[in-house]
Amino acid sequence: MSIHIANALTLPEWSVLINALIAALMVGYGFWIRAVVSQQLKLKDATIESLKADISRLKEDAAPKIAKAYREMKEHAEEMTGEVAELQKKIQAQVERNEVVQLLAEASGLNLGERILIERLGRFLDVKEKPPTQWELRQLISETSDAISEETHARLIKARKLLD
Repeated sequence: MSIHIANALTLPEWSVLINALIAALMVGYGFWIRAVVSQQLKLKDATIESLKADISRLKEDAAPKIAKAYREMKEHAEEMTGEVAELQKKIQAQVERNEVVQLLAEASGLNLGERILIERLGRFLDVKEKPPTQWELRQLISETSDAISEETHARLIKARKLLD
């Protein structure tokens, strides 16, 4: 019978039938979409209300905790600031002491160099002594340099032993 109905319908009748079927499907789809959107809106509203309740609860619970944490953080920061200032003073004092030690070490080194020079070349300061020849002067400068290097090396070895 369905084959018979299919043969009995003309092209315009088929077109009307298909358009009516499409319209019915679209109306049904529209009702379905409206139900889905309505359900989503209800879920959204319920979620918003739930989140508002959570936020309100968190505000009530968190406010004292936040105030306490802030107070503790501020106290800790003030303590750290005091400690940093104290350490800065100690570091500055140590830097000043190190500068003094450095200056004393330099003075001591210059004094040692002067003693070695006087020991090696001092005899030529006497006007009765004849001046050294160029070869003797080169030899004395080389010996003086060697003596300074030996003294420096000996002091570095002592320093290493003290540090170990």
